Order: sequence, then C-alpha cells, then structure tokens
Amino acid sequence: MFGTGRFESLDNYHRAIDRCSCVARIGRSPETGVGSGFVLPGNLLSPKLGTQFVLLTNSHVISEDEGERKQGALHPTDAVVTFDALKGVSPKKALGVTKVLYSSPRTELDVVVAELKE
Repeated sequence: MFGTGRFESLDNYHRAIDRCSCVARIGRSPETGVGSGFVLPGNLLSPKLGTQFVLLTNSHVISEDEGERKQGALHPTDAVVTFDALKGVSPKKALGVTKVLYSSPRTELDVVVAELKE
C-alpha cells in the first residue's frame, strides 16, 4: 500500500517508468535543467519528418529568438539534453540539438520541434 487513498501495484510503477523513458531534461549541463521535453517519432507530428525521433519542448525552454532567450530560453546550440530513464542511454550522456525544425512563440503554441545530434 502506497499512501492512504488506494493500492498501487508494482506493475503500475514499472508502467510509469516505461512511459517516462522518453522524457528529457534540458539545461545548460547534464546536472542542471531549465525545462523538459520528450522524444517521439517525427512522423507522428508530420509525415515529412519521417521515422527519425525528434525532441518536442517549449519555446520558452529552447529558442532561436533573442527575445525568448532574454527571458531564459536556451539557444539550441547551448541546450544539453539528457534522459534519466531511457534504456541504453546513460543518464550522464549529454546530447545536443542539431537544428530547430519548427518553432512557435510562447504567445501562440509555445512549442519547438528539434533534431537531436544522435
């Protein structure tokens, strides 16, 4: 029994860990984070992106726009992406962003789709 409200099985905890494996921490170093994102096959967003995995985050986390960066967003070349639960990838492995594929300002969709270096 975990908590007083209901029983949580070990299977539920394993399922949660599996589902969060694609969640990334985004920061200036592997040890710090300023935001999060997740990876998914690009073709789930647009057939033009193919099956390569892309990073989906917010434009207030990663942005090429100087105004966003003045408010705390990281330039894509400064962003360090890590995965704590992704099988086969060390949590200490730092990935970078190759390029921004799509961006919408925080006043609209507040989204960035980016290509990772690996």
